[in-house]
Amino acid sequence: MFWLTGITMAFLLQPLGSAPGQPPPGAAQQACPYEACALAVSYSPVRLVRGADREPLRRGLWGPDVQILLNAGGQAAEFADRYRHAHTAAGILQVADAAVGAVALFSWDRNSNRANISLVVVGVVLGAVAESLRWKSLTHLNRSVWWYNRPMAERTP
Repeated sequence: MFWLTGITMAFLLQPLGSAPGQPPPGAAQQACPYEACALAVSYSPVRLVRGADREPLRRGLWGPDVQILLNAGGQAAEFADRYRHAHTAAGILQVADAAVGAVALFSWDRNSNRANISLVVVGVVLGAVAESLRWKSLTHLNRSVWWYNRPMAERTP
């Protein structure tokens, strides 16, 4: 049983550091020209794209995979981490909002308007907070991409 836990932990922690033989974080960013390696945020769906031909990067389970931004270090990694936290919180609140909406829909009681109204109000508040967190997470993602691209832009004549 312990070997299974060790394998699981090794699998989960592997992306956090660089594997042996890989360049240190940010080394590839220094050697790559801006036109080929600059990142951008593409909307509909939200994802990270690279270069002038806007090649999409790998997507995570619920949004763009920001591991490249986390590996960059500095401000890019800080804003990428903020993005992940805000995006996760927004997703959890959206699921809670949907659950409250389902409860309100299926337990509608014509005799008790007070309970119905309170469920609707809770759902609206959860939805508003989730939406504001989603916009906040997109702001953090844009700032992270800006900090990631900044060294490449400074090198470009």
